[in-house]
Amino acid sequence: MAAAIALALGRDANWDIRNYHLYNPYALLERRWGLDLAPAGLHSFLHPGLDIPFYLLTRSPLNAWLRVVSTLQAGYLGLLIFLTLAVANLACHGSARRATWESMLTAAFGLTGAATLPQAGATFNDVPVACLVVGALLALLVAADCGIPTGHAALQKPRAARLWFLSGVLVGVAVGLKLTAIVYAPALAGAAIFAARGTCVSPARTVAMLALGGALGFIVSFGPWDWFLYEQFGNPFGSYFDDLFHSPWFPPIRQSDPRFLPNSIAQALAYPLLWVRPSVGVVTEETMADPRCALGITGTLLTLGAVSLRRLLRDRDQVRIGSTAEQAAVRATQVVLAFIPLAYAA
Repeated sequence: MAAAIALALGRDANWDIRNYHLYNPYALLERRWGLDLAPAGLHSFLHPGLDIPFYLLTRSPLNAWLRVVSTLQAGYLGLLIFLTLAVANLACHGSARRATWESMLTAAFGLTGAATLPQAGATFNDVPVACLVVGALLALLVAADCGIPTGHAALQKPRAARLWFLSGVLVGVAVGLKLTAIVYAPALAGAAIFAARGTCVSPARTVAMLALGGALGFIVSFGPWDWFLYEQFGNPFGSYFDDLFHSPWFPPIRQSDPRFLPNSIAQALAYPLLWVRPSVGVVTEETMADPRCALGITGTLLTLGAVSLRRLLRDRDQVRIGSTAEQAAVRATQVVLAFIPLAYAA
């Protein structure tokens, strides 16, 4: 499916790939850093790790078969489809392996966004980062189920701890490879507090394991690049944050691009509504429309309102969740509903 979408969209030729997605791995692997100084501007200092696989494909004999390169590059979207469906299965049915029309439609709703399907086979690198982040969320959900006290608690508790740690490692790697993924770290920590309720692991210990795994993942993925930039310029972020590091190569100012940020709290809250209609210059340079966020928020609020009203009209003791699978589904839904607004706020 992902390959078919990539082939239908055609070969990637966006502005970013012309500017730095090919140049950055080329500069690193061909040792151009001693000859060139930021020919791609600020983007020259971004981590090239996610661009290296595509660069190597274009330097190989496979580049003569453009559709093959696009198909291989679409593998990231294929992995994201698999992970998203597993999360949807858990939220709908309490089991990552139980796929139904309900969970598949839920996953499809999440996968058809303006920043997802159009990136099939492309080099923007948001899809590989999404694989790491959704994978971290999935590990968090599975860990929560493992941590529920049972007769096999002695066996399940270590497995849950390993999954908490793995979740942190995955999001740490995501942040290291693309620093803007930092918004998902506090969201995952907040979601972990919800996931840990009712388990044999305390929320504080859960967040601590996440943080430890996140720190390790970040050091492993960003550390070598960080050290490389520090040796070259005396600033571990290149020209970014030079108001703090004062590299002699760059002006001591903080580089930023606030064009696509909301102008107020009110606009930030209304942003999903602004995405419903096609717009230019609101969140990206290109024309963009994505009504899913507004529909999702509206549906969630209506559902929460209906559940609250039902609990008010009925005896609370009568509203019970039966099976273990139903309990797992409710827990997964709560964790996802905590993760999304926290990431949006960050």
